Amino acid sequence: MTGGSSSNSVEPIEPPSDEDVRHYKALIARKNRVWTRVQICYDLIKTLPAKLEVFMVRAEHIDEANLQFHSILEELDVLSDKHAQFSTDTTQLSNSFDELYFHILAAYRANKLEPNRPEPLAVRDRVPPPSRVSLPKISIPQFSGKIGDFPGFIALFDALIHKVDYLSEIEKFSYLLSNLTDSALTLAQTVPFAPENYQTCYKLLRATYTQQRLLATHYLNTLFSLNPIKKKSRLELKTLIDKIESTITCMADLELPNLADFILLFWTLKLLDNQTRQG
Repeated sequence: MTGGSSSNSVEPIEPPSDEDVRHYKALIARKNRVWTRVQICYDLIKTLPAKLEVFMVRAEHIDEANLQFHSILEELDVLSDKHAQFSTDTTQLSNSFDELYFHILAAYRANKLEPNRPEPLAVRDRVPPPSRVSLPKISIPQFSGKIGDFPGFIALFDALIHKVDYLSEIEKFSYLLSNLTDSALTLAQTVPFAPENYQTCYKLLRATYTQQRLLATHYLNTLFSLNPIKKKSRLELKTLIDKIESTITCMADLELPNLADFILLFWTLKLLDNQTRQG
């Protein structure tokens, strides 16, 4: 006797219509065109002030491009909900686009003529108040993460960018990132690029590179790595004395408690082999 068996029928997945396919391809093409225009504008920032006029003309339409791009992403999400084969990581695309958009917006606002800004402001430049004598522009040296370079870097950045009232938070954030490289930039990029996060990033850098013991270790390494004088020379002797005095002055300015104990510990660790030191 043969027994009948029933099985649950699975409805076949309906393939996308030709119209949906054409729509998807058109959206991808539009997305790529908008992205290319914005990328070109972003790349122009590196050429400022040489190509300032071209940048300003392109950047005038950055808000329009922003709306277009996110509108395209919304349409892609709708298609993705209908057909899995059209799945697109729109979140990643949105985040990557925003990185370009906010950098362009910051540079555009910094260079846009405003009542309290008498001439275009190129990236990393600051316009002095009209009442002051015109002085040569001061460039902020890029900071790579070498702790000994941080005091000079942050002093200039504070004076030219951080304490300037007419710059917005996102502009200051953009300037900060543009003046960082290597490990310092890697650290700063752990903070999302947004206006409300500028102070967080700024304080993170200050907290990291102004630690007293790290600075003291740097100054001691500098002091004990000075080369001895090889021949009788007043100039070499004066240079050596100047380096020693400047390093000791920097150490004293740290006002590190128990400095003598710290120096003794530093020198003791220098005399140990790597295995003993790590143990």
